[in-house]
This record gives sequence, C-alpha cells and structure tokens, in this order.
Amino acid sequence: MAIKLSGAIRKYTYSYNNPKEPKAEVGKIIRGIMMSPDYKFKDFKAIVVNGYMKNTSLITELSGLDLRETLKKVSVPYHIIQGETDIVTCTNSIVSFVENSDNPYLTCKVIPNSAHIPGVNGMQAVFKEICGIKK
Repeated sequence: MAIKLSGAIRKYTYSYNNPKEPKAEVGKIIRGIMMSPDYKFKDFKAIVVNGYMKNTSLITELSGLDLRETLKKVSVPYHIIQGETDIVTCTNSIVSFVENSDNPYLTCKVIPNSAHIPGVNGMQAVFKEICGIKK
C-alpha cells in the first residue's frame, strides 16, 4: 500500500519537490560525491541503487514508525529541518509537535519554498541552518 501511495504522490502531485524552486544540479552533486575523499564508488552506488523500493518490510516499518515519544525525551540538542511545502512529511504536524513537546533540546526550522527534497535555494538554506546551529 505504501508503494502504491508513493507512486500516486509522484504521479499526481509535485511530491518531493517544490515547483517554484530551481532543482539542484544532480551532475554537480554526483561529481562532488565522486571527488570527495570521504566517499567511495560503493557509497555513490548505494545512494543511487539502494533497493528500498523493493524492500517491503523496510517500507512497512518506516510507514509505521512513530518517534514522538522518543523525541519528547531527547536530552541532547536535536534540530529538525523541514521543508515548508513538504507533503511527504507534514510540516504543520512537525512544527506543532515540536512546539508542544516541552523539550528545550528539540527545535525545528522550516525552510521556505522547500519540499521533501530541497532545490538550490533550499539546500543553501539547509547549509546555512546547519552552520548556524549552536552546540
């Protein structure tokens, strides 16, 4: 069911991307991964051919995963970065949960005009957010 739902989301919506945001240049991302001393070819292959779509037990487990109780109890800084127009992970639900969690270690930043997969501007905002997080 999760696979069918994911397919329908991709077919009938903008799904993972925001149409108002320029898409990230995949070629540059791939070149960066391939040139980085931190990654090997097998890492790149794992990103592209990870097999998750055929792993029904993983999809079922992820679909039923509920981290709310765990996140309410985190005792180290935990920062959620969420795309404003993400329809895969409901932005309003996450913002509401974080605001009502009463956990000072749990924070959330919504990236404007960004979806589940950030485009060029969204990625820049994510990097800026990561660099600005205080430890």
